[in-house]
Amino acid sequence: MGIKRNNGSKKELSVSERRILDTIQQDIIERYFEPALGTGEFEILSTLRYDPSFTHLFPEQHYQHLGQSQNDQEAARLNEIDARLQTIDYNDNNLFALPEESDNGNFEEYIGGIDDNSSTAGDISLMSLMNECMGTQGSSPPETTLPSSTLSEEELYPIFYQRFLLLGEHFKRLNLSLEFFKWGFQVPIDLLLENLVRAIPDHHEVENIQEKMRLLIDVRSCYKMRILIRDNGKMRVEAHPIPLPSPSASPTNLTFSTTQYFISNILGGFIPNTPSTWDVFVDTEPTKISPFTTFKTTYRQPYSVARQRMTQLAEKYGTNKKCEILVYNDTFQLMEGSISSVAIIRYKEDDPTQFRFITPALASGCLCGTMRRYLLKKGLVDEHPIDVRDLFDGEQVILLNGVMGCVKGTIRQSYRKPT
Repeated sequence: MGIKRNNGSKKELSVSERRILDTIQQDIIERYFEPALGTGEFEILSTLRYDPSFTHLFPEQHYQHLGQSQNDQEAARLNEIDARLQTIDYNDNNLFALPEESDNGNFEEYIGGIDDNSSTAGDISLMSLMNECMGTQGSSPPETTLPSSTLSEEELYPIFYQRFLLLGEHFKRLNLSLEFFKWGFQVPIDLLLENLVRAIPDHHEVENIQEKMRLLIDVRSCYKMRILIRDNGKMRVEAHPIPLPSPSASPTNLTFSTTQYFISNILGGFIPNTPSTWDVFVDTEPTKISPFTTFKTTYRQPYSVARQRMTQLAEKYGTNKKCEILVYNDTFQLMEGSISSVAIIRYKEDDPTQFRFITPALASGCLCGTMRRYLLKKGLVDEHPIDVRDLFDGEQVILLNGVMGCVKGTIRQSYRKPT
């Protein structure tokens, strides 16, 4: 699935628009963030989930040259993750195309890649798929032994590409960030994928990348991966173990079990009646927007101080759950959480049975998160300004990122006007 591009001519900035842009550059970016920009003492960062359960079965052609029956091939296709859940495909030519010379238009193209009609009507087919899967909530993917020794390099790379959650979106955002900060290089998708696979601790002694992939096929370890890139072109990747979701003792519907696994563990926050597992607090001070709130880097000072305030609020409330703090800008627009994007429910005034999920627009200064973008493209959330003062105690929100997926949280302390 490629990104929709705007091929029209670009409008030149007027004198007044250029003056405004220069003012923002000089009075905001250079004044507050030049120390980090000038010294390069930060790394561009992306965090994502590695989960073997996203690719339990092989493509149809692999079953054919194993001599399996047509019925077995059909079962294999049904047990793969439904195509309606997928995002950028490994075979998408855009992933391998060399970037065009920078003209400040790529960011607009990246943001403009979301279909206009997806945010109004929603992706009905995807919502229908989620409804179909609700009856099998809690099921786990089938335990399938894969004949990895016969897999070719052409088959291995797409399989592992799918095991890293939203890798195509992370790849696009990493290169967009590199372009924005003018570091003068790009990261190819094949290099990024190989570095991710090499960083997985299992079978760390194997140097040949294809051999390591074959050995990892049947290993069910799950990791939080951190990609860090410096301005000198050095990339490092960290792998931190995360718990595997608890498998169901008796899956009730194998047709949707792999798809259900994805929905339950990545999109679970959208499923009705799932419990709220996070306590959420609204920050007591605004956060100043900058390139470091829009792009993910290791320069996290605004979020670090917000989390310090969160610790105090959580201690006062007396919670033992996981906690998140919602940050907002100087005009009281909700931005995001300190480690997550956020979506809230808004009901139609004249019909409370009708509702939609909305997430802050990028104009608020929020991070262009990969999970956020995925949900926008799939029509599960809409962009809309959110006044933080409209949030209330006890309100449920959805927290989302590229590792934990989407989870429910409950606001324990809403905005309080300073006294």
